[in-house]
Amino acid sequence: MKASFVIFAVLLQLVIVSAEHQCEQVARTIPQCAIDCMDQNALDSVGCKSVDDYECLCDQAGWRIKNAIQGCAISKCGMATASGLSDKATELCDCVKQARKDEL
Repeated sequence: MKASFVIFAVLLQLVIVSAEHQCEQVARTIPQCAIDCMDQNALDSVGCKSVDDYECLCDQAGWRIKNAIQGCAISKCGMATASGLSDKATELCDCVKQARKDEL
């Protein structure tokens, strides 16, 4: 019984690490100019500790990450790049949401 619990715990940890890795890959598709905006704006305005804290950035009503970087991203990244950021933020937050479900 104890051995099966240990095996289950190890497998659960592998699933969690895999989900985090998958979200990290999604996060890498966000341009550096937008990440710079998250450093300046998102962290200060929404109380997240780092740009890697995807759970915080995607938490709460309205998905904090989108709201916090919109204006800055337009000025730093240009309209063409900024217009695609909403989809990237949605993809990242969907990944975080799925990872949470997978943890349960």
